Amino acid sequence: MNIDARKLSPEQQEQLRQRAIRLRHEGKSFREIGQLLNVHSDTVGRWYKRYETGGFTAIAVQKRGPKKKQRRLTILQELHIIEAIFKQTPDQFKLSSALWTRRAIAQLIKQLWDIDIPVRTMGDYLKRWGFTPEKPLKNAWVQNPSRINAWLKEEYPKIKARAASEAAEIFWGNETGVNNLTRYGCRYVPVGEALIQPLRTKSVLLNMISATNNQGTVSFMLYKSTMTAKVLNKFLQALIKSTPNKVFLILDNLQVDHANLVKGWLKRGRAKRYLEVFFLPAHSTGPEPG
Repeated sequence: MNIDARKLSPEQQEQLRQRAIRLRHEGKSFREIGQLLNVHSDTVGRWYKRYETGGFTAIAVQKRGPKKKQRRLTILQELHIIEAIFKQTPDQFKLSSALWTRRAIAQLIKQLWDIDIPVRTMGDYLKRWGFTPEKPLKNAWVQNPSRINAWLKEEYPKIKARAASEAAEIFWGNETGVNNLTRYGCRYVPVGEALIQPLRTKSVLLNMISATNNQGTVSFMLYKSTMTAKVLNKFLQALIKSTPNKVFLILDNLQVDHANLVKGWLKRGRAKRYLEVFFLPAHSTGPEPG
């Protein structure tokens, strides 16, 4: 039975639409997506048509209430920041982190244009750009509630206790597809160069790998290729560099997480001393959450 999306909260509606787009990028048909998400295939088709025209912003739920204040950054400045996030890392701008966070991006904006952006407002920008990770534990729970509940009751307390005794910080890993070119319909321009002219661009799918700590701080990296052991190792190395304490990272149990290249890297050097990886129970083949 199809759900009535109108009865969902704005946040739930937006998550449902974003999930539909990502499933479409994975090659699912509108009918398959509709069956997985319990919505009509025609609805999925309308969402995707709007997405093709204007990116994730075009499928965002319009919230009622007073209009938002005028944005602090120009569209050109936003494009510069998106380009910087994709092509460079914070430490290349002499910032303290090796991964992007809301605070690091706000610091870069201050450095480039002497504009102060509150961290909370920076989160609004990231959401508008589509740079917001899904919640792996929530997704895994919907697919495997009994196994996740058992894991939370039996395994996670052990991880949490060890983290406390070893002064380690717990992170939850996630990989998410994002789209940030059709958001503006403008060509990318390198930082420091002028925008020549707006033009219609094809949708370009980027990927984001992220780690969220128990305080809700998201550290992330963008990449254009598919997830590989080499990309994962690069992210893990940056996560260690960005975190003063030992890292306990809980991953989603994807095939790449168990690659020999990753296993070998985890047993050497700083990774062996400062990083330990744990895994959520493997996902079922059932429908993903909205």
